[in-house]
Amino acid sequence: MKTAHFLPLLALLAGVQPMARAEADNPNLLPGLFPREPFQYRAFAQYEGGSLGTDVSFEVPGDKRLVIETVSIRLETPHDQQATSVSVRTDVNGVTAWHEIPFSKSATFTTAFRTTINLYTGASPVRLYADPGSTVYVLTQRDVSTCPSDCGASSVFLSGYLVSAFSPSLAP
Repeated sequence: MKTAHFLPLLALLAGVQPMARAEADNPNLLPGLFPREPFQYRAFAQYEGGSLGTDVSFEVPGDKRLVIETVSIRLETPHDQQATSVSVRTDVNGVTAWHEIPFSKSATFTTAFRTTINLYTGASPVRLYADPGSTVYVLTQRDVSTCPSDCGASSVFLSGYLVSAFSPSLAP
């Protein structure tokens, strides 16, 4: 069969430019030569007495769209408290969405400083988007606002990629 020679001719007649072989072999490039830029962010905050949660934010670059593919969670609270929620807030085309991320209690243990803490962890594959120039918020909540000397901490890790705001596609 000679279909291998027929397909490039058909693509040319249809007005489709054949991609260079180097582009086709590179998983970091989208069709149209818009490279994806790897993205990772650690939203770290310590719980404070008098507050039920943490709130960390960052701004997406004005010329990029953010695609979040994984959210990983590590929360620590005093032993008599519970972590209750983790949310990631994004804005796309004027619509704000709160994305609840699941997690579970992994352990209760005593640290080297003789403090007993609860450890909560989770990791979720997601597909979240954020518009260029928008602010992404990461919020964690616990059930009690008072605490001893060590109130605990939250680390929420976001990973994915940035792509040009002018890219015709967000897909990998």
